[in-house]
Amino acid sequence: MQVFGICLCFSAALIPLLALAGPPEERAQSASSAAVRHATPGNPQAAEQVRQEFLHAWNGYKQYAWGHDELKPLSKGYHDWYGVSLLMTPVDALDTMILMGLDDQAREARELIVTKLSFDRDIYVKTFEITIRLLGGLLSSYELTHDKRLLSLAEDLGDRLLPAFGSPTGMPYVEVNLRTGKVRNPKTNPAEI
Repeated sequence: MQVFGICLCFSAALIPLLALAGPPEERAQSASSAAVRHATPGNPQAAEQVRQEFLHAWNGYKQYAWGHDELKPLSKGYHDWYGVSLLMTPVDALDTMILMGLDDQAREARELIVTKLSFDRDIYVKTFEITIRLLGGLLSSYELTHDKRLLSLAEDLGDRLLPAFGSPTGMPYVEVNLRTGKVRNPKTNPAEI
């Protein structure tokens, strides 16, 4: 069971609740998203409970898997999806930290990302997963922070993913090599587009 992944991946339905862990004016200061500024008040006790669960999961990642893609909670180890770290968890969780008002954790994660993340890797990655987790995470975090370093990483990754979308069918290749741009595995799942 991927308990950790569940803790860090929140549905869109929870975002307004999470964003309102404090007064709307404070949330608007740490996040520029219109959705955060215009959200209506939710259940503050539930929001705080979700924040605490998130922090529990994040602190576990930080203690046992810092700098890697994900925590293996039962073994207290880590796993890198492609043999090298692409910082999947920090990138995927950064926007959630910002919306929750976890400013110290977000700052620390952002610095890890901008100082350690490189896409110049001779590895084949899954187009869908990298697009939703890394490209989406970088772009949403840029939108919330206006940190151009995040935008630069997103642009670099987007350029490296482009060859996957050059298939004769118009359906993206399943995998693309981040360094060479070579693609493989033309079979795709339309639900992943």
